[in-house]
Amino acid sequence: MFAFLLAVLIPLAMAEESPLPPTEQKALRELEEQVTQLKQEVHNEKAKLRDLEEAVLRGRITGSKALITFDNQAEGFFALTSAEFFLDGQLVHKLNTEGRKEPLEKTVVFDKDLPAGEHVLTSKILYRGSDKSVYTAFAYFKDHKFEIESTEKIPVQYGKTTQVKLLALDKGYFKAHVKERLHLQIKVLQDFGTESAH
Repeated sequence: MFAFLLAVLIPLAMAEESPLPPTEQKALRELEEQVTQLKQEVHNEKAKLRDLEEAVLRGRITGSKALITFDNQAEGFFALTSAEFFLDGQLVHKLNTEGRKEPLEKTVVFDKDLPAGEHVLTSKILYRGSDKSVYTAFAYFKDHKFEIESTEKIPVQYGKTTQVKLLALDKGYFKAHVKERLHLQIKVLQDFGTESAH
């Protein structure tokens, strides 16, 4: 790198002593622009290397993160019993709502640093028939289980927080079959910076 800069600076110094033809002046300006761009690229790569060093030395991955939330809006006809959420095959959050007096509405699934790149989010959510349902006349309904399983690719960008909003919904009575009513809506948003707001 030092030798390259010398090769550029020496012709610049010589150019100040003797005027150059217009074509050479143009070529020199283009070379100066390329050097400036190269310096910026070197600066950016050094910043990334610093982040990588911190990740290795301190066990932290900085520069990108993910905030994943789960919003349970399917309560009523159905009752949430449990849920498991996996990132790249690793269990990151587990719910068990059996015995709760009030239904779970919203929870944070994941709010941590995450390396930039594509990740896979898998959700396994289990409901049963609610005791508030019109079907409570049928004794078996409360024991009936309904499962939502979803796999989604999540792009995480360097320098950004990826927000993933999981929303469990009951599509309503217009669905012919009861098993078609449960639906998991997934929204992925990218925000600049790695400080996320819940």
